[in-house]
Amino acid sequence: MIPILLLFGFAAASACAYHRWRTPGIGVLCVALLAIDAAWGTMQWMRPHTDYGRPRPWDWPCHATATLMPISILGLGVALALHFTRNRYADLQSRLLISGLVCGLLIAPVIVGMLWWSVGVLRCDTL
Repeated sequence: MIPILLLFGFAAASACAYHRWRTPGIGVLCVALLAIDAAWGTMQWMRPHTDYGRPRPWDWPCHATATLMPISILGLGVALALHFTRNRYADLQSRLLISGLVCGLLIAPVIVGMLWWSVGVLRCDTL
């Protein structure tokens, strides 16, 4: 339930950012979310691990950059959808609906992209 709320929270935040600042607003939102995730992941990485007892130096990208691919896919998808419909649907309610629909349609590519990024590229043993 929480991932679905986060997904549609991102949709609402990106629609509001686009409504106020257009496409750069979505870019700034994505960069801010990635910075928050990197800081939170670094704090989680620095805490003592129960399995090894100390931080593993090769494990930092798994903690700090796990949401890089999902936020990139969602941000690009929502930005493109709102950009292509900018003249026809200019009110906030329509933009909220469009960004919610796009985020709902992008669930499968987000999951595949996150698995590819974290397991395939970063070689993380846990998600």
